[in-house]
Amino acid sequence: MSDITQQMDKLEIPIKLSFPVINVSTFELGRAESVFSDIAKKVGKHFIVMPFKKLPDPGTMKAMVDESKKSSKNGVVVFDTFFFDRQRANPETLPALKSSLTYLENEGINYIIAGKDVFNEEFVYHIDLPAMSNQEILKLLQTCEDNVKDGGVFESNERAVIANHALGLSHTQMKNVFTYSAYLKFKGEEYLGEIRKEKAHILRDVGLDVLEAIDIGNVGGLENLKEFLQIRKAGWDKDLPVKGVLLAGVPGGGKSLTAKAAAGVL
Repeated sequence: MSDITQQMDKLEIPIKLSFPVINVSTFELGRAESVFSDIAKKVGKHFIVMPFKKLPDPGTMKAMVDESKKSSKNGVVVFDTFFFDRQRANPETLPALKSSLTYLENEGINYIIAGKDVFNEEFVYHIDLPAMSNQEILKLLQTCEDNVKDGGVFESNERAVIANHALGLSHTQMKNVFTYSAYLKFKGEEYLGEIRKEKAHILRDVGLDVLEAIDIGNVGGLENLKEFLQIRKAGWDKDLPVKGVLLAGVPGGGKSLTAKAAAGVL
C-alpha cells in the first residue's frame, strides 16, 4: 500500500464513522478541501463547502441534508474554512454549532472545521493533515500539466526533479508554480527558476536568507566535499527521509560559498 493511500485511509475513518465535528489542523486549506472532497466521494457522501455568512444551526444543516437526498448520497460532509473567522465576527457561531450536535449525529453529518486555530471543545475530534507525500506532489504536478496540455509536458525524470525542488511549498503554492512551470516548459523556456523564486520568497518571509546556487567547479579545493556531494546526489531526488548537509566552521571559513556550490549540485 502506498504512502498516499495509507494517509487517505486514516483520514477516511472518522468520515465513515460520521463523527459529528472534526477539527483539521492545517494551513493548507485548499489541499484540505481537495482531500476531504475526495474522501466524501469515496464513501458516498455529499460534499458541501460552508459559506461564510451562514451559521451552522439546525436549519442550515437540514437544508444541506435535503440537498444531499436529491443526489441520493449517504450522508453529508460540510467543510468549513471560515469557522474561526466567523466566530470572531459573530459570537453566535459556536452556540449555533452546539445546537446542531444532535442533528449532526442523527443525520450522519461530518462538520469539518479546517484552520490553524485551536478548537478545544469536548465534542470535537482532532486530525492533523499529514505533509504531502512525494506521490501526492507528483499527482498534483501531472494535474497541473494536463491543464496546460493534455498528456502533460514533462518526462518522468523531470517530474522527479521538480517534485524535489517543490518540497517545502504548500499545496496552493505548488499548484501555482507547477502550472506556471508547465506553461514555460510548453513554450520551451527554463522553468525550475520559478520554483526556486517562490521558495526564496517564502523563506524571506520567515527571516531566512537565500543563497543563489553557483557552479561547484568554480570553487577551489574542497575535493572531499565535492566527491561526497556527487555520490550523495544519486539519491537526492528519491522519496527518502529528510535529507540535508550540515556545514560547520569558523566565521569566514567558506560555509556560505560551500552552501551555494552544494546547491548547484543537489
